[in-house]
Amino acid sequence: VGIDTDPGRNPGVLVRHRPRDAAELLASARGGRADELTMVEAVADDTQRLVALNEIYLGTASHQTARYRLGLDEYGGAVEPQASSGVLVGTG
Repeated sequence: VGIDTDPGRNPGVLVRHRPRDAAELLASARGGRADELTMVEAVADDTQRLVALNEIYLGTASHQTARYRLGLDEYGGAVEPQASSGVLVGTG
């Protein structure tokens, strides 16, 4: 539920509602009446599909380090080796 906690400062695209409307909005969401918004989507090698509004974390649930390659390999772009516990993919 997108609540604009600072009216007049946010563009309002994702946080369209006022705090005073929170109870009604939550009741609507519980009743299955809500708009699902997706700004980013990721599909893993195992075909698992992840959708999110602002960001997606790709990594293990633990703090283990993984090694992977990051880049635009299929488009002939630069690819570089990485080592970290995960990657945070943001929408902008």
